[in-house]
Amino acid sequence: MARRMTIPVLFACILFASSGAHAQEWIPQNNTQGPLPALFSFKRSGNPNRTQYGGPTDAAVPVNYPPSRNAIPGMPYYGRDGIVHSRVPVQPDYEDITPLEATLQAAFQKSWYRMEWMQWKINRPGNSLLGAPLNIVGRPQDGFNVFDLQNPPNLIGGATVPTLNSIAMRDTNGLRGTIGLPTSFGAIEANFFAMEQASDSFQVGGLTPQQELDLGGGLILLISPGQFAATSLLENGQVSDSVQLYNRGFEATYKSDVLGGEVNFIADDLIQFGIPGGVEIKPMFGYRYLLVQEELQQAGQFEDITGAVPLLTSLINSSTSNNLFGPSIGTRVEFQHDRFTLGFNPKMTLAANVYRARVRTENFRSAADPTVVTEDRSVFFSPVGELQTYARIRVTDSIWFSVGYQLLYISRITRPHDNVYYNDNGAFPTPPGVVVKPKSTYMRIDGLTLGLEIILP
Repeated sequence: MARRMTIPVLFACILFASSGAHAQEWIPQNNTQGPLPALFSFKRSGNPNRTQYGGPTDAAVPVNYPPSRNAIPGMPYYGRDGIVHSRVPVQPDYEDITPLEATLQAAFQKSWYRMEWMQWKINRPGNSLLGAPLNIVGRPQDGFNVFDLQNPPNLIGGATVPTLNSIAMRDTNGLRGTIGLPTSFGAIEANFFAMEQASDSFQVGGLTPQQELDLGGGLILLISPGQFAATSLLENGQVSDSVQLYNRGFEATYKSDVLGGEVNFIADDLIQFGIPGGVEIKPMFGYRYLLVQEELQQAGQFEDITGAVPLLTSLINSSTSNNLFGPSIGTRVEFQHDRFTLGFNPKMTLAANVYRARVRTENFRSAADPTVVTEDRSVFFSPVGELQTYARIRVTDSIWFSVGYQLLYISRITRPHDNVYYNDNGAFPTPPGVVVKPKSTYMRIDGLTLGLEIILP
């Protein structure tokens, strides 16, 4: 009897337990931000496309993992399928740094960039005579009397041979850019500069043709003598009294163009003194290139008072091109402070000067004279000395303001005013004998610089 009662009671207990489990089915909570995170997940058989999250009991605390778009490397995240993933997301390929990019990034760290405005001057050609010496006067620029070719000769006026004394090439602007790259044993510094064209000119005023009165019968009376500018000439290479006269105008124009660049290696400090802030002496060596191009143009006008020939414009053009290049050696001395740096930088370049000199004349003696061009090319050994002083003031950790003075001295260079050989080989049809005859001289370029330097972190 007891066994009969036991089976129905056991069956009733199982039925009651099953009914209770159905009544406590887990219902997902509302979440406006998407499915709640959980440690466990399963799918309902009634709707296989819908994922339900939950734990085995109501006491389970969900973990707040981010979605895949906000995933943090090394932390789990929710994938698009709504399931927690523990795999770390892979970084896109375009964010990877290639070996070349890593090398360039390391090379340009702590590099500096400097832009400087320059106001320089070029030494003037000086009291150079635009002609040859004369027998009749020791200084043709001081003036002399002019006679015609009659026999006996007649006085027709006074003349002077101009000089370049009034030519000055000051306040010439320019720009220089510098980039510096640090290395483990020093620094590499490269710069390039270019100056605007320096130009100056002058005119000889007060020129007048001679005034004559025809008295008839071949008699001519000189009413007033003329005032002339002149180009004094040799005759077949010998000092003479021959001149080319201009009575309507004379103008001379001088032009200079200078540019260059260099690359230098500055070694680590050779000597460091125990002065607060530190004084460093750094040896440096490198390579420099300079280009100096100049031109001198002379234009004189002569008018025949008889009107037999039209106004004649005579031209003499002299131009030079100096290409200087060679190795450099120097020393950089700097006093460094937290707020400023004072520097002194002497340097010498053992340069070769590959030059070209040219002289051209047009209608020099008459309209029938042809254009005559003569040219010379050769090589000079032209050492270049440089002296640079500067002060740099720290504006911020990355920006410095600089001011300085720089002097360039080129020992052997050819310039246009020295290259004209004022000679005459005889009357037409012999071509004019004003040709090129190059000489070497020096050039000095100096002035102030103002700049701004940016140092990359």
